[in-house]
Amino acid sequence: MKPRILHLFNDFHIGGVERQHLLLLKHLPADFEHLCWSYTKGPIESILDSMNIPHVSGPFETLRKLCAGMEYDCIVVRTNRYMRQLSPLLKQTNKPVIYFRNYLRWHEGNGTTFDPELERLGFEMADHVFFSGPTLKSPVEKMKFPIPGGEILHNALDFDQHTLMPKTTPPAPPFKIGMLGNINPVKNYTAAIEALYQDLRAHKVHLTIAGAFHYPDYGRELKLKAEGLPISFISYINDVSAFLAAQDVFLSTSKHEGWPNSIMEAFANGLPAIAPDVGDIMDTFGPNQPGFIYPAGEYGYIPRLIEKTCKPNHYVKLSRAAVERAKKFNIEVAVDKLSQTINMLIQQKNND
Repeated sequence: MKPRILHLFNDFHIGGVERQHLLLLKHLPADFEHLCWSYTKGPIESILDSMNIPHVSGPFETLRKLCAGMEYDCIVVRTNRYMRQLSPLLKQTNKPVIYFRNYLRWHEGNGTTFDPELERLGFEMADHVFFSGPTLKSPVEKMKFPIPGGEILHNALDFDQHTLMPKTTPPAPPFKIGMLGNINPVKNYTAAIEALYQDLRAHKVHLTIAGAFHYPDYGRELKLKAEGLPISFISYINDVSAFLAAQDVFLSTSKHEGWPNSIMEAFANGLPAIAPDVGDIMDTFGPNQPGFIYPAGEYGYIPRLIEKTCKPNHYVKLSRAAVERAKKFNIEVAVDKLSQTINMLIQQKNND
């Protein structure tokens, strides 16, 4: 019998946390079987269908029956907005639980990236914890929570899905600026429009914003600011690599971040990036920075950093550095570590 893994998704709608879970699931070796659950239905279900992976969506009673009625050997759960309901249920199981602490603003508690009560619930239910970046681990260490495992396992890339090719020709104006991520106030796209307003009016740049509109009021505000300016909106990106390859520079104006998938993906398609110094972005860029990092909240830096990035003596060098940085984030490394941990925990439980 193959070990069976129960995957508890944060959501079956597509976001950064969910894409990372899918990526691991896709690359885990064939000597595992899988079943996936989420509270909500969403487009990830069709992706799981294409991978021939069974899935169930429904309330916690559905999950409780699932846990009681199926044979499984290990549970993998990522940071989950339903932690209050999940933690008591998972603490009752006698099977090992692996918990990935990814960046996700808590939808319960105080609405920030760190809520001590909810953090404790996550660690109490887990037999092994992975953090996707150091800024997620450091506040937990300060609280002196006991953390089983507690390893850093960065978000990663599937190299088959990206070009890994640097740009060889500097761009000509209007520079194509790409932004990627679900459209919400934390991503702060309005700040990009305000910072680039003069350059947009002068047609020095063209801005493309890709992501689903999750907050209708914020979406209306954003589109109102974009009226009459060379700004395009794409609600859903099926081919991230193709979208990024069509841009010259990747831009982030996020107020908060963890270890951002979108910046890694930009690097993997040869795009220099301009981003704020929040979360793990400094670590994502690495020592030979493939772009420019500006102080958090100081969006006035953006126009001149775009101009500096696109200068012929900078651009090709930055693009080459971006691809080299992306090569550090191979999904196979993360999968190997997860596979070893699953097998170790199953063996330990069998020996108890």
